[in-house]
Amino acid sequence: MSASTHNPSSQSAPTPFDSIATVAARARKVFDENNAVQLATLGGAWSPWILGAYFARAPEVLWLPDAKPGLGDLELVLMVERNGKTMSNLQVDPRVAFSVSKNDATLDFIQGSGNATVLTSGEEPHVMHALTRKMSWYRLYTPCLPVRITVNELFVTSFELGWMPALRLTLR
Repeated sequence: MSASTHNPSSQSAPTPFDSIATVAARARKVFDENNAVQLATLGGAWSPWILGAYFARAPEVLWLPDAKPGLGDLELVLMVERNGKTMSNLQVDPRVAFSVSKNDATLDFIQGSGNATVLTSGEEPHVMHALTRKMSWYRLYTPCLPVRITVNELFVTSFELGWMPALRLTLR
């Protein structure tokens, strides 16, 4: 974590700023309590482009080994329209930025960056299972491809915990 976690009154009980694990737990909570992500792509003819999509945290079978220990479950998965503008941009440049929030600055929210990887058709059942486990009503209505967002960095903001500006969590 790049943000300072120093607590000047070190004899008091630990504060939420005291550990990477605390920030990661708050990030998991925000991801699990929100269904939609705003995903920004660059590159290609439709640049910049922002997609609103449903997402889930990546299932363990799709975690990448280069995440810092204990942070692999902070990767995201979603389905992206096969012939859409986002997919077109991702084929040119896989870098993404994203936001997860309830559009209320008094509620916890996340901003992050990472890289998108279009997964194989063999990985689609894992992604669909993660999405439907989180949102039982989730269905596809257009041809889509599974995508994993390998998160590099998160900025977790919590008005309730006084994390303003956001605390930075570096995953890679």
